[in-house]
Amino acid sequence: MKYNQALVIATEWMRKLQPFCDRIAIAGSIRREKPEVKDIELVCIPKIIETPTLFGATVGRHPEFVSALSPNDEFMIEKGDPREGKYFKLWLIGPSISIDIFTTVAENWGHILAIRTGSADYSHHVLANGWVRAGYHSEHGHLMLGEKRVIIREEDQLFNIIGVPYTEPKNRVWP
Repeated sequence: MKYNQALVIATEWMRKLQPFCDRIAIAGSIRREKPEVKDIELVCIPKIIETPTLFGATVGRHPEFVSALSPNDEFMIEKGDPREGKYFKLWLIGPSISIDIFTTVAENWGHILAIRTGSADYSHHVLANGWVRAGYHSEHGHLMLGEKRVIIREEDQLFNIIGVPYTEPKNRVWP
């Protein structure tokens, strides 16, 4: 799909989910401004709310976030569960393209956004190799130093940790 068409779809989905997220952004090849887009990637922090029940309260994702991602005539869910998953894939029936949605928390936003912006080769060869060289590892979507989670609220923090100058998304290519 052409970049402009994918950007319109990604922006529509971002606007649809925005009221139920603390933060949301377009990632992947759209963020890198590639002329051809294979899929749409969004990174978000869904709002968490407490819902009263007969036995106390449950804490979970905003019900409207989950409702907005309930399959209908426009799309189906290929993978994951919007109620609790860190990742899920939608398939848009009309424009025939997938949307990968990656959920995270504020303390990990920069890490996930950088990885999901890609490209895959850039994320592997520059970011992942960079944090390994600096003595870190990634575990369950979090950057770790030994057993301690490292807070990375913004992408530039990740670049600083691995000792690489911040690179604009459109310039994240390998080699």
